[in-house]
Amino acid sequence: MKVMFVSENVHLVKLVGNTLKGHDLEIVHLRNGKQILSTLQQDADWLAIVIDFPKPMENDFLCWKEIREHTCIPVMILSSEQSSPDGIMARQQATLELSEPLVEVLEKIRLTEDNYLRSKFGDSVTLAENVVFEIAQCCIVRNGQVYSLTKREFQILSVLLQNAGMLLSAQELLDRVWKNQQNVNLGNVYVYIRKLREKLEDDPRNPQILITERKKNETGFVLRMIVKKNEP
Repeated sequence: MKVMFVSENVHLVKLVGNTLKGHDLEIVHLRNGKQILSTLQQDADWLAIVIDFPKPMENDFLCWKEIREHTCIPVMILSSEQSSPDGIMARQQATLELSEPLVEVLEKIRLTEDNYLRSKFGDSVTLAENVVFEIAQCCIVRNGQVYSLTKREFQILSVLLQNAGMLLSAQELLDRVWKNQQNVNLGNVYVYIRKLREKLEDDPRNPQILITERKKNETGFVLRMIVKKNEP
């Protein structure tokens, strides 16, 4: 699997890269945050993103916020208040010392967050002939195009997958995904359903996978798997 490392400091990237090589983890180096989202869409095999913000500025936090809105892949940030040569050397030394613990964190990420879902469904689930839910990589692959899922989108789709074919009301999704979180309402559910359809459906206005149904005076959502079975 791949770890995206965003830093202008090539030596810092090499320090971490040398440690990760022996753990079946590949580092992909980007020099600035503007490349992150486009790079995510080119591949599905991402484990985590590590960003080096030597002295975080407002634009850096906006970059982080934008990433979190587009993917649920874990993001780790390295930072320091010092930008002097001594400060840079100290950060490189600290990074070298933290490389092994970083590997441990990455391994835990690989095993925990989607562990239950993967134990039940495997690394991926085919929802339609041209649509695959890549659980391990937290994305949808439709017609060969990769669509990264945010953490909330992943949670909603996971609940729907575990109840595939069953109608779940917006209130049920709100209760299961947001639990007791304050300042959320049914509108949040509808917004994320729309976003999921944009990634799942060829025509989001005429959904075939994530559909709306009405049963016994109740309206809700159903995840319908439309994979054709081979005829005997």
